[in-house]
Amino acid sequence: MDANARIQTAPPPAALVRAAWPLAMGALALSAADFFVRLTFRGRALHAEAPWSWFVATAEWTVPTFFSVAVTFATGVGCLRPRAERDLAWCAMGVLFCYLAVDDLCMLHEAFGEWLHPWLGGIGAYVWVCTLGPVFALCGAWCAWRLLRALAGQRVRRACLFLGFAGLAAALGFEVFEDAAAGSGARLRGIPLVSYTQWVEEALELLAPVLLFAAAWTRPPVRT
Repeated sequence: MDANARIQTAPPPAALVRAAWPLAMGALALSAADFFVRLTFRGRALHAEAPWSWFVATAEWTVPTFFSVAVTFATGVGCLRPRAERDLAWCAMGVLFCYLAVDDLCMLHEAFGEWLHPWLGGIGAYVWVCTLGPVFALCGAWCAWRLLRALAGQRVRRACLFLGFAGLAAALGFEVFEDAAAGSGARLRGIPLVSYTQWVEEALELLAPVLLFAAAWTRPPVRT
């Protein structure tokens, strides 16, 4: 075909939806299980017992934690794989998400916060949120800005990227105010308000990486 006659086509939106659908269903199921064990009276009576304790998203080494780590790491790998779309932002996003997966698995940000707590404790938010949080936010914002511009002709991938990054930003926002919510003593239906904010935060951290995974692993546009 003549080079002047070549046109650019984007991946079919249906293919993108099908690829992410099982992961999205898994994230929704885990969010529902977390809601049951922490925000229902029956679940709260059982949440310390196995197997229900395996689905508390705020605890470490649980099914939601492993799911989130796996999807986040796979998203990072998807960004780092060789691709026709040559943009430094893909590499930066890949490194960021691989690090976030390792950080979440090994609880590195909590350890960093504990190390700085003698100097920065009592500021009204978790220490790691006030120190590492801005770094993560700035890196994510730069990647989102670059990639949303680069994918201007791919509506579905852009939507996945935007919603994924927006979800993670919202989760970080809930994390900022979690310490204040925990100290407020406020309750809803007799359940501490912080339990609700934690559930929303964890649900976002389960669903947002799935959207970014879909955007990272979708084939780039091809020329025909």
